[in-house]
Amino acid sequence: MLDYTLRLHYREMMFAGFSLRLRDAVAIHVGATIMEDFQVSYSYDIF
Repeated sequence: MLDYTLRLHYREMMFAGFSLRLRDAVAIHVGATIMEDFQVSYSYDIF
């Protein structure tokens, strides 16, 4: 299975992106960086 992911960072504090798994799923991601080393994110599968 092949998976493509694009993630864009804004000011090293927030990020957003999406993932595409061929013939299977599409997902969106959003998150934030806390204390420079810890990241919290949420992902939602559309298909």
